[in-house]
Amino acid sequence: MKNGLCPGIIGLDSEEKYKRLFSAKEGNAASFRSGHVVLKAGEGIGEHNTGDFEEILIILEGKGELYIKSSGGTPEKVRIQEFAKDTALYVPPDTLHDVKNTGAGMLKYVFITCPACVKDQQKCTSVTYCAERGCEQVKRPLYDYIYGPVPSWRLGSSLGVDLLSQEEKICVFDCVYCQIGSTPIKTVERKVYVPTEKVIKEIKSLPAGLSIDHITFSGRGEPTLARNFGEIIRKIRELRREKIAVITNSSLMRDKSVRDDLALADLVMVKLDAATQECFEKINAPADGIRLSDLLEGIKAFRSEHDTKLALQIMFAEMNKDEYKKLAELAFEIRPDEIQINTPLRPCGIKPLSKHEIVHIKEYFEDLGRKTGSISKIIVVYEAEHKRAKAIDRRKTLKRRGSPQ
Repeated sequence: MKNGLCPGIIGLDSEEKYKRLFSAKEGNAASFRSGHVVLKAGEGIGEHNTGDFEEILIILEGKGELYIKSSGGTPEKVRIQEFAKDTALYVPPDTLHDVKNTGAGMLKYVFITCPACVKDQQKCTSVTYCAERGCEQVKRPLYDYIYGPVPSWRLGSSLGVDLLSQEEKICVFDCVYCQIGSTPIKTVERKVYVPTEKVIKEIKSLPAGLSIDHITFSGRGEPTLARNFGEIIRKIRELRREKIAVITNSSLMRDKSVRDDLALADLVMVKLDAATQECFEKINAPADGIRLSDLLEGIKAFRSEHDTKLALQIMFAEMNKDEYKKLAELAFEIRPDEIQINTPLRPCGIKPLSKHEIVHIKEYFEDLGRKTGSISKIIVVYEAEHKRAKAIDRRKTLKRRGSPQ
């Protein structure tokens, strides 16, 4: 297996008083998951992958087969193991597998999953798995500042770079729809939160063959708060060929140095969720001193100064949907290359607008665009294709992106 762990059958018919089944850290019971499964004759549970968790299946009744796919997940490379009652099946982390009932009666089993690391995964750089079963030690890089790749309806397979990476979220805004929660620290102070060399070290350690369409500066807060983000873009360009995107809430774009650093990217996605100061304060809850006029001034200045591809992202919800006509006018004043009409589909504090409402808004934008002679491309979240992507560290990705829809 690619992670060095060996799937297989563990006999339970011995008279040992205690038999350890997992390699997990003792006392980590809060992360365990368990359930009871009943499969009819010929039925399968379906292919699935438990990510960073290892899994034990304890067979209570019946017989069946465990299907283990190769590291590439190719159908022609499947390892099959037969099993029966009074056995336990071990499935390593990050392993595509399936269980099927090959008997005439019911197959019943209990599954248990838990994190596979013996040590604290945030601190160690090597993980020893199932040493008692003789499997080899596995060494793998751990990522503190990059995450994903994640499937993005706008960017394809997107590898995230979080230049803030603090325990608590830091941002200029406290948007009501943010999928990673409220902002305990609102600031406009630009400084180096993560040294450039630490980010670049993680970029260099990315596994070969990783499918990435964009390297995207985003994460747990506003990326332009990092004073060194321009320097990091330059250094990534020396190492990687993928396109670079920055997702910004536009709050600091009045600063010319911020605009110049943003221009180093291939794509800059700027936020504009309100057409009035009152709505801006409700939906984006900015830090003291930030006004909607600051955002508009900065975005328009960037458009006039640089040729970098510019996308305008608008998140529509109940509290700003009545401003869609004014927002459309502002959008065509800015003249972005692309207008992204969005609504919060991932779990957060507010409900999304319906597809019908979003399509109605899109049609107004399209109609106004034709009248003004705009060439801006208009895309909406409900109509976009979602490319599949597999994160190198699912837990770190969820921390920065929230739960999937």
